[in-house]
Amino acid sequence: KFLEDMAKTEYAAVVKSLEPIELAPNVTIFEEGDSGTSLFIIYSGQVSVIIKDPKGNEVVVSQLVRGEFFGEFGFLTGTPRTAAVRTVEDTSLFELPQEKMQQIIKVYPHVGEVLHSFYKWRVLDLILVKSSLFSSLNPKERQEIIQRFQFRHVPKGKIIVKEGSVGGELYLIKSGKARVFTSSQGRKNVLVGQLEANDFFGEVSYLTKQKRSATIASATDCDVLFISRKDLDAIVEEHSEIRVKMETAQKQRAHKSLAVFKSKIGQPV
Repeated sequence: KFLEDMAKTEYAAVVKSLEPIELAPNVTIFEEGDSGTSLFIIYSGQVSVIIKDPKGNEVVVSQLVRGEFFGEFGFLTGTPRTAAVRTVEDTSLFELPQEKMQQIIKVYPHVGEVLHSFYKWRVLDLILVKSSLFSSLNPKERQEIIQRFQFRHVPKGKIIVKEGSVGGELYLIKSGKARVFTSSQGRKNVLVGQLEANDFFGEVSYLTKQKRSATIASATDCDVLFISRKDLDAIVEEHSEIRVKMETAQKQRAHKSLAVFKSKIGQPV
């Protein structure tokens, strides 16, 4: 937990800057998309962290209790809130405004390091929550597999995987956009699809154990996560629904890509 990883002097500096808040049950502290840079620490009670799925339905991705914190995404990046947070019961919070925290970090840089460590972990968790492949996993299951993923930054215009190459890794797009190209009937690098944040690719090679069936290139700067075949095997063995989702996606994408390819080379779909 956040405060437990600090030295006594760091802890004391943070505590002096806290502003208490008392909330009743079912109070929304902030909504997904809101602006805001404060960090919140739970003294007592419980809150739910909520996102909306592609259909607009609310999904509770985690519940936080005494000693845990939230709001670090907006605090560290200045971007809109990535989830809503709502009280489950009577809850006492401490709010830590960004300007006060920044002053503390200047004196105690380790406090910032602790915060960034938690932030990176939660970023990965949120990616899994929003991925259609892993959204069915509960928080504990997600925590167990997060450490199996590796991170890669891909500049705009670079190839992430190349058609015909060997590889069984599965990729998730954290941010950015990518294009899907394929070749057939003497035509090379025909654009057949686009991918964006939370999409996955690489399932065809993983499932068939054959060479890559398409080239994926970054359309913008991209941050991606990838997992090896060996690690994915271990996950799929325990969570068979993930394989089913990959198989479904493979069939849907193959049909769509073929239709797009034929339309571009002038054949009837």
